[in-house]
Parts: sequence; C-alpha cells; structure tokens
Amino acid sequence: MIVRNKNSLNLTLYYLLIAGLILLNSYCAVVPEFDKGRIDRIARGPEFEPYTGIKKRVAVLDFENVSHFGGEKLGSGFSDILIIQLSRSGRFILLERSRLEQILQEQAIGQSGLISEQSAAQVGQLLGVEAIITGKINQAGQQTGSHEFDKKDDWKLALKATVGFIDVSFRMISTSTGEILLAEQLQKKEIKPGFGLQTKEVDFSNLYEFDQTVVGVAFRKAANQIASEIVQNIDKVKSYGKVVQTTQDSVVYFTPGSGAGVRVGQIFNVYSATSSLADDSFSASHSISSPQRPKARIEVSGFIGDKVSRARVLMGGGIKRGDLVELLKNRQLLTPQ
Repeated sequence: MIVRNKNSLNLTLYYLLIAGLILLNSYCAVVPEFDKGRIDRIARGPEFEPYTGIKKRVAVLDFENVSHFGGEKLGSGFSDILIIQLSRSGRFILLERSRLEQILQEQAIGQSGLISEQSAAQVGQLLGVEAIITGKINQAGQQTGSHEFDKKDDWKLALKATVGFIDVSFRMISTSTGEILLAEQLQKKEIKPGFGLQTKEVDFSNLYEFDQTVVGVAFRKAANQIASEIVQNIDKVKSYGKVVQTTQDSVVYFTPGSGAGVRVGQIFNVYSATSSLADDSFSASHSISSPQRPKARIEVSGFIGDKVSRARVLMGGGIKRGDLVELLKNRQLLTPQ
C-alpha cells in the first residue's frame, strides 16, 4: 500500500513536470527570454551608421522624475544612459555635466523641466549649444504577479513574472529658433518570467526575480529608442559656425574645427549675422536672415588646434568677425553676390 501510494505520487509528479514543461514552452513563446546575451545587446544600444559630418553641439538636461519611483537620481541616471548612447553615434559634441551644472547654477536655472521654448535660445547661448534635450519620467516601477497551476497541502506549482516599466516623454529644442524639433512620449517594459516548484520552506521562483534588473532593462530600451530618434532627426538642427578672425590675404579663421568633424576641402557659405556675438566661442543661438544670399564662399585649408578652422576665400568678400558660416550642401544653389 505504501509502495503503491509512492508510485502514485511519483506518477503525479511526472505528469506535472511534463505539463509544466509544456506550459513553460508556450509561455516563453510570448514572453521575451531573459538571457544575458540579449541583455548585453540592449545595454550596448543601437548600431549607428558611420558618420563623417560635422558634429552638433547638444546639451542633455536631467530628466524630471514625477513617477514617485526611484527618487530624484532616477532622472539624472536616465540622462546619463541617453548621453552614453548619443556619444556612441559619433554625431554630437555633448556638454560635460559639470560644466552644464555650473552654468545653470550661475544663472539660477534648474536642470529639470524649467527650459521652455522661449528660454531655450538664452540658455543655448549660455551653454554654446545648438539643441537642448529635456524630458520627463512620467511613470516607472515594477510589478510582480503569479498564477498557481496546481496546489497541494505542502507544495504548489506556480508561474510568476516580474515586469519593469517606464513611461517617458522628451523634447529636442532648437536654441536658434526656440522651435520644438522633436517631441515624443513612449513606453517600454521588460518581463522576467519565473517558473518553479514551490514548497512551504523554499520558493524556487524567487531565484528568477531580479527586481532592479527588469527596471534597468526597460530604462535602457527607452534610452536606446530616444537616442535613435534624435540621431534620425538631428539634421533638423541648424548648425552655424562663426568667423573669429580675417586677414588681408583672404584667410578666414572660424569655429568649429576638426574636433567637430570639419575636414580640409569642405566649402562653407558666409552670412552676415542678424545679432552680434558676445564672445568667440561657437554658438548656434544666433540665426541668419532667411532666405539670404551668402556674402562669400570659403574652403577649409587647415586648422589651428582642434577648435578653429582656417579657410581661403573662393568668391565674394566683406567677411567680418562675427559672421556666420554654414557648410555648403548640394541644395544650396545661391552664390555670393
């Protein structure tokens, strides 16, 4: 009798194991596998095409966290992830956080959520950037749920999943016009399935629960998509350099230089600025009249360090310190007067 009951119990466990494997297989068909290789690929971020153009100067402000999850550092942490991915693209000169905080503190401007379209031009001039990225974490957190398939007096067969999620919105603002060039709200989640035989003493499914990990992966997914969106739309940001010196032998010095991706042989149009510039640093917070015929056209012949370009005048003249320069593109057909 004892042997028969033992065999019956073994048979029941065998069938439960088979049923469990079937359920696990079907469940994993709809739940992404939480394996290290996939997580590493998400952490690396998107693959960007090689870039040889002129880099845009961008400031990423701390995202404002209004989700009541993770505290204030959650927003700055998300910004750090985004900055890393933007840097990987090779398309940006990103303002260092220490420099960003110093300038904003000096001007009594907070990082999170206080930059409007109206103030973007002023802040952009202070920071010397062409675009500002701001954002808000609307919701974030994790939830765990389970479903019991079979239950006995001293054990139960259960399926459990932990979900990490984030709802985030962001804006890319032009500092030359104050225009919102890109705005989007998106949601990302990461599901970690757990499946195991639980007893009163030990819950084996706890081995599969990595609460912080699922939230972190959801955050990385969101940052990756935002970085991809910014890269795809960065050409909407107008990029102008600035003449810092001219000589009598038709040599022009302007910013930016080779550090921003300027190359020997590139041709730039020169325009009169509609506003005077307060210093010699490269800034996109000033615009040109549009449409406007360029006053001159110059070709890059060398560099002074990595921040200043040297060029010779190809046509036109009257170039002055403070004039704006723009890389000549195929669609720019206007020639100097």
